[in-house]
Amino acid sequence: MQKLKSKLPLRKELLAVFSTEVFITFSWSIYRMFFQVPSWLFYLTLNDILWISAYVVGFALLESALLLGFMVLLSILYPQKHFKSKFVAQSTLILLVLTVGAMLYQQNIGMLKWWGWLELLIFILAFIASLTLLVLSISFLFDRLARLKGLLEAVSRSATVFSLIYIPLGVLGLIVMLFRNLLSL
Repeated sequence: MQKLKSKLPLRKELLAVFSTEVFITFSWSIYRMFFQVPSWLFYLTLNDILWISAYVVGFALLESALLLGFMVLLSILYPQKHFKSKFVAQSTLILLVLTVGAMLYQQNIGMLKWWGWLELLIFILAFIASLTLLVLSISFLFDRLARLKGLLEAVSRSATVFSLIYIPLGVLGLIVMLFRNLLSL
């Protein structure tokens, strides 16, 4: 138990990474939602648009929490010298890479429909191998370039300001989702 506890990041590190995740996830979700709003105005009421917006920010908060869990899992699985000692900078850079990957995936969202089990298995194995290579190469890079590590940590800490707005919005969205779904039963 003590060994597991020693691999977990500190609370302030978790807050910095969660703030970065919240900023990225909420900004992307709201950006994508605003592309839909003009078409929604033709067939939805303002009330419906507000309900949909609550679902968007509620799910963005859940997605951010899942990503934080994934980063903590990486901290547990990888050796301390490669991940935990550089948790904030590592997680921030991995989140940026995953965000770019998710954006590219959204551009080609139909490709998964045509994949069979073999292609999906190959993709998952390639993702795990790429993630391991990324963690090791970033760790090596941060050992050589301490300024880059410091810059990423500063960016991550400054994202905390946005979490003061986004997290309450996400909680409100979750409350609205829960309220609406309980009333529909």
